[in-house]
Amino acid sequence: MNPILSVKNLNIAVKGVELVKDVSFDVMPKEIVALIGPNGAGKTTTLKAVLDLIPYEGDISVCGNKNHSRVKHIGYVPQRFVFDKNFPLLVREFIKMTTAVSDKEIEGVLSVIDISGLLDKRIGDLSGGELQKVMLAKAVILHPCLILLDEATTGIDPKGVKEFAELVNKVRDEYATSIVFVSHEIDLVYRFADKVVAINKEIISIGSPEELLNSEKMEDIYTSSHLKETNRHGHAHSIHHNHG
Repeated sequence: MNPILSVKNLNIAVKGVELVKDVSFDVMPKEIVALIGPNGAGKTTTLKAVLDLIPYEGDISVCGNKNHSRVKHIGYVPQRFVFDKNFPLLVREFIKMTTAVSDKEIEGVLSVIDISGLLDKRIGDLSGGELQKVMLAKAVILHPCLILLDEATTGIDPKGVKEFAELVNKVRDEYATSIVFVSHEIDLVYRFADKVVAINKEIISIGSPEELLNSEKMEDIYTSSHLKETNRHGHAHSIHHNHG
């Protein structure tokens, strides 16, 4: 079985500063993978490389595509979507802005994500949780083989986080897509990830949530000796305060 996402020997540096070093991991079909690590560990930077938004060294393939064309196979939900809340844009119009899809296709996806009632609501009137659900719908509308979620539950209340995570699981099953999500919510990672990739500029460990999310392993992940200077608050409990 070929991986949906393959990252091999990924290196990223900006102005001589090493942000990601020799990172390699695979994401298999229909697999939900959590990318965890302390603040400044290179998680979001890795996603940007997968999206071909920044220069990098190494090999990245999505559904067998290694060049920029791989981007068309990826759905993406950013940590924050900044826009003018006074702009009179309906959810239906927002989803159509960058995707040539029919109303029927939009209604189908919104039905799966259970937000059909938001179709004719203004984007600016949505709650944080509702907006992220719409962003998820926009990410899956073209049925990508891979969805990237960059701390997509930031700023959402605990009930909303749980609902969003359940929807991500539903999307995986409904559309047979693979998902990579960056998160600092350990409960979320434990409940919904099939595999955890722990990164602190380089790979610290890869395994199941049961294998990695214990106190000893967490201490290793958040206090990696070679990067202590970038993680001054590196204790297992600090994961709930780290973003990015």
